[in-house]
Amino acid sequence: MSFSEDLLAHLKSVAEHDGINLFEAAAQYCDDHDIDADELIESLDAGAISQIKAAALQGNHVRKCVHKKPNSLF
Repeated sequence: MSFSEDLLAHLKSVAEHDGINLFEAAAQYCDDHDIDADELIESLDAGAISQIKAAALQGNHVRKCVHKKPNSLF
C-alpha cells in the first residue's frame, strides 16, 4: 500500500470515528500535525484528492459554482 493510500485510509477512519466528512478529517489532520493543506495535498494521489474534493462539495465547504464540472459522467 502506498503512503497516499495509507493516509487516505487513516483519514476515512478518523472521519467515521468522529462523525465528520473526509474534508473535515483532512483539515483536522493538518491541524493535528501542524502542516499546511498544500503539504497534505502533495502527499496524496489524484484519487484521494478527488475524494476529498467531493466531500468538500457534499459538505458545502466550497461553493458548487467554483467546482468545474467534468465533461463525462465519471
